[in-house]
Amino acid sequence: MTPDAGRALIGTDAEAWAREVVGTHETATCEPATVRLSAGPRTETRAHVAISAARTVRNDHGIATEMWREDRRVVLAYGPSGRWLVDVAVVGG
Repeated sequence: MTPDAGRALIGTDAEAWAREVVGTHETATCEPATVRLSAGPRTETRAHVAISAARTVRNDHGIATEMWREDRRVVLAYGPSGRWLVDVAVVGG
């Protein structure tokens, strides 16, 4: 994951986490994710992908299964590793 994408994950404050997740005894599991190239712009070092999975959430209120999908940009890491890294979410076209 790129540093920008990692910073974007830190969005839930401690009070909201305690109330909404810990307080309701919430657990979540996901099926294996699917990743597909999307129609976004592509270069030799960047591409847009659609990541999706079925997520099941259990808490004091019951069980719910929902489809989760997020469009992300992936970038080729500089240097000898040649790894593709997940970058920030793609908004719009």
